[in-house]
Amino acid sequence: PRPVIGGPQSATVVGPANEEIHTDHLNRVRVQFHWDRQGQNDENSSVWLRVSQPNAGAGWGGVFVPRIGQEVLVDFLEGDADRPLITGRVYNGEQSPDWHSHGLLSGFKSKTYRGSKYNELVFDDATDQERVRLNSEAEKSQLNLGYLIHQTGNTRGAFRGTGFELRTDAYGAIRANQGLYLSSWGQLGASGDQLDLTPARQQLDSAYHLSDSLSQSAADHNADALDSRENLKQAGEDADDS
Repeated sequence: PRPVIGGPQSATVVGPANEEIHTDHLNRVRVQFHWDRQGQNDENSSVWLRVSQPNAGAGWGGVFVPRIGQEVLVDFLEGDADRPLITGRVYNGEQSPDWHSHGLLSGFKSKTYRGSKYNELVFDDATDQERVRLNSEAEKSQLNLGYLIHQTGNTRGAFRGTGFELRTDAYGAIRANQGLYLSSWGQLGASGDQLDLTPARQQLDSAYHLSDSLSQSAADHNADALDSRENLKQAGEDADDS
C-alpha cells in the first residue's frame, strides 16, 4: 500500500545561492524539510510545490510568493507524499515579525528585492487611536487615515494630528474626469451624499443676498452697483445644476 503522511510538516523555502526569490509561472517554490540530510538547501532540494493563496482564479486572485529562507507549513493532499501543498507561513526565532505591539498592529509588509525598503499596509487598533497607513518607501509616498502618529517599525511614536494625510516627497496629481469637489464643510459621521452641495449653495445664497444688499445701498447713494452679485447668483444656479 502507498504510505500515508499523517499531518503537515515544517520546511524552509530554498533556491539558488545569492538569490532571494525562486519561483515559476505558477508561483510555486521549492523547499527543504528539516529532516532532509541529503538536500543542499538549494533549488535541487525538492520538486516545485504549489502555494495556498488568499484567493486564486484564472488571471485574478491574491499573490504572496514565499521567499528563500521563510519557514512554511507543508501538507499532503489525502496524505499522498507525491502531492505536497504549502498551506501557510510562520515566524520563528530567526525571522521575527516587524510588528508586535501587544497585537495592536496588523497588516501586510513586503520587502524590496535585494534591498531594505518595503511597501506596507498597517492597521492600528489602539483604543481611540485607530488608524490606517498605506506606505511606499519610494519617495515616502503615504496615505494616512485616522489618528496620525510617527511609526517606525514596531514603534508607535509621537502624535501628528487627526483626519487624513496624503503625502509624497516627489510629485502628485489629482484627476477626476467628471468633476472634483473640495469642501471644508463637515459631514459628521460620514453621513450625507458624496456630492452634497447644500452647504456650498447656502453660503453662495448668503453671499449673494449680502452683495445685493450692499449693491442696492451703493446705488441709493449714487455709487456704482456691485457687479459681483450676478456672478454669485450664477454660481448658485450652477451649484443647483450639478
